[in-house]
Amino acid sequence: MTQAVAYRESQSGQEGASSGLIIHRGPLTAALVRAIGSPATNSATWPRDGQGSGSSMELAHTPKAFSSIQSYDRDTATWMPLYLNASVLGLNTQTGNPVNMPAGSAQALLGYYRATSSWAAPAAGQWYESAAQANATCRAGSVIRLEACGTAVIGTLGAVWYTGFMRDGNLLFDTQQAVQPPAANGLAGFSIIAYDLSPLAGVHRYAICCFINSGTGSFWSGSYTSLWITEQRA
Repeated sequence: MTQAVAYRESQSGQEGASSGLIIHRGPLTAALVRAIGSPATNSATWPRDGQGSGSSMELAHTPKAFSSIQSYDRDTATWMPLYLNASVLGLNTQTGNPVNMPAGSAQALLGYYRATSSWAAPAAGQWYESAAQANATCRAGSVIRLEACGTAVIGTLGAVWYTGFMRDGNLLFDTQQAVQPPAANGLAGFSIIAYDLSPLAGVHRYAICCFINSGTGSFWSGSYTSLWITEQRA
């Protein structure tokens, strides 16, 4: 059976559906679009049980609670991407509350090491992977932020202690910082940051690496040695 559509409605690109929805198939120009109630009622689970089918971008409002914009496909019960494009995109809360984002939206902690350690460089004149290491599962094309800090004790007067980062046992960033205490067995703190811009997808081992040009050097066990590995997502 063919449903009749009034001439006035067909000319405007608008028709009524048997469900009670008004379907508009052409461009819509309006000064204001309002959603005054959620399309799910009673015990229905919205958005799964909302009206209509297929993929759609919808405005929805739960009175006295919240409003939302959603992109959803009810045929497959899956959320769809939603893109907002503008020269400037502002998120302005009018009550002074912060903007809420899901955990891990801006960055995600992938792994860390924090312990008191007396690990010592086995010999002078070579880069070594230290005991301060952690595994991290990386995504292809991701940006990995590496942060490390600690205290070194240098056994030889005039010796220089260098710190950097290794990935999977290979030197990734050398000489991020060099320290030289004014006396033998003196203490020197270090704090370094670097970004790994080219990790392959999969599990990688990141570590603080160290080099001493002469004599002996080690982590000082009187303070923590820390390594933090985060994925930058924004």
